Amino acid sequence: MSDPAPTPSRLVPILRNLDPRALFFGPIFQKDMRISGRKLGVYIGRCAFALLLAVVITIAFVSVLRNTGQRESASARIQALQGVAPVFVISVLWVQFGAMTLLAPVLTGGAICEERRAQTLPALLTTPLSPLQIVCSKGASRLAQLLIIGLLSLPVLLGVRLFGGVRAETVLAGASISISATIMAASVGLFFSSRAARATTATLAAYCTLILLMAGLPLLGVALNEYARHEFPSARLPQVLGAWAPNWPLRIPDTAIYASSPPAALGAVSWGSDQGVPVRDIWVSSTIVSLVISLFSVGLASLSLRGVMRRSLGAPRLTRSQRRTRRKAIAAGDAPPEQSGALRSRRSRRVGDLPVLWREIRQSLFPTRAMLAVSILGVLLIEGVMLLAMDIDEIGLAMVPVLIGMVLILLQAALLSSSGFSSEREARTLDVLLTSRVSPFQLVAGKLLGSIRRQWFIPLVLLAHTALIVDFAEAHPIVLVHLTIIMLGPILMLSGTGVFFGLCFRKSITASAVNLALALALWLLLPIGGVVVAELVFNSGDLSQSFGHFVIFTHPVAQGVISVEGAHDEFAERITNLDYDVIDADLTGVGWTIYLVCAFLIQAFVGVLGALAAVLRFTRYTGRTP
Repeated sequence: MSDPAPTPSRLVPILRNLDPRALFFGPIFQKDMRISGRKLGVYIGRCAFALLLAVVITIAFVSVLRNTGQRESASARIQALQGVAPVFVISVLWVQFGAMTLLAPVLTGGAICEERRAQTLPALLTTPLSPLQIVCSKGASRLAQLLIIGLLSLPVLLGVRLFGGVRAETVLAGASISISATIMAASVGLFFSSRAARATTATLAAYCTLILLMAGLPLLGVALNEYARHEFPSARLPQVLGAWAPNWPLRIPDTAIYASSPPAALGAVSWGSDQGVPVRDIWVSSTIVSLVISLFSVGLASLSLRGVMRRSLGAPRLTRSQRRTRRKAIAAGDAPPEQSGALRSRRSRRVGDLPVLWREIRQSLFPTRAMLAVSILGVLLIEGVMLLAMDIDEIGLAMVPVLIGMVLILLQAALLSSSGFSSEREARTLDVLLTSRVSPFQLVAGKLLGSIRRQWFIPLVLLAHTALIVDFAEAHPIVLVHLTIIMLGPILMLSGTGVFFGLCFRKSITASAVNLALALALWLLLPIGGVVVAELVFNSGDLSQSFGHFVIFTHPVAQGVISVEGAHDEFAERITNLDYDVIDADLTGVGWTIYLVCAFLIQAFVGVLGALAAVLRFTRYTGRTP
């Protein structure tokens, strides 16, 4: 009698699932690529990036021809092009890095959320696909779109190298940092997409995490090194870790600081390292760190998706108050467990005459109290480290949180306000609102005020940090008023435009991307492009100076920096003694306040126009009277 066939090892199906063809290029990848290939917005985005590259090329060549002059010889022009080629390549690399890392969370933030909202995620349980394959296929289909955008700059870089003066390692290092950072951004977006209920929430959480990784960790490392240098100047690693440790000083290596931040690594590749660290070690380490974070994020996303798919087969997940009430009911014997979900803490259910506003203002930024507690603990930890590493009278302690906080406020206002009507359309609840007697003005006002109300956390943290500095008499209290005015302006403007874009586009992630593109064009591309055109093309200092006034007048980050720097004067007891440096003019506290109020009124007016346009759009879309 022959022996029975051996049982196959459990390692075989695991290795089969890790096949790259099944892991990245399965049926989900093919379906997403077919769908994205039929969308007009994909081609518009590619054309916009190609147009941006064309503008950069045009500005560079016009500046070269203007500086060399028409009467110069051909050899002089070639030498001028050879000198401008490295600057041009670095500019293209930075544009490519910024565009790809900004687009990655937008594309992957709704990858899994859309499946959950469309109620197609349980259908994936009937397929042999594992959660890891679903996550990797979703990420690969989004990264393919970003790869196409990245390849658009390849002919430009290869063409510029013909003029000479550009090292091949610079192009390779810049491409490696950009691609690895894009993969990291996309993986972080996939993780939050598996956890969040809305694509905009996942995208905003991904942006906050990326800012923490790219800016927070390097600043933390620099702060800890400064603290160790002042407090323990002669300490070595063997004194802390033991005799086995290398005889290095007690500090974080500069290579690790550069590797934890892709922008810092790209800066070292572009302009060199000021710490004497080899550039090759920097960009190789940065690539490895980004890929490791990507693997970790993808693993967490697959585990989270596995839990979501398992819960979709059973009873709905109860909240903390429902679980607490159920335990009390079971212990007291007052109600069976099946009815405990209906027993909740008593709250007022009186809606009033504004039902949409009543519902929207009760929508929380944090889905659970645990996330709120984790966010507060994280802020307190960062605040403690900054106070430990820096003195309270240093201006950097007030300047760095303002820079990061204003960027987060702009991202939050651009993303959260765009999901009002588009999420209603995705959840198929907009038709229910149309059957009510609520007017379009009440609907738009409710969505607008609800989105503004959800944006409370970051401004409150920024004001609390500034109030701590004011309490130690290191800044004038007027800075709290200035920061409040500065923050309210873009919040009102982007909230109004976001509500309008939410009615113009069917999906919330598309509306959020357009609103974010508006913010980037207004506060990033316009200032950089205006200064470059004024200096290089027109060669006019007066024009550049006038444009600088316009940028400061409308840019929230520049306004925040000037406000903190002007109020950071412990000897100015009165507001009229403060000095705010605005390019070539010095304003007092009263003048700067009037300056900020005028900018706030303009931004608020734009937000009101966006809300009114949303009312007209809703009226035309539904055929109802205002």
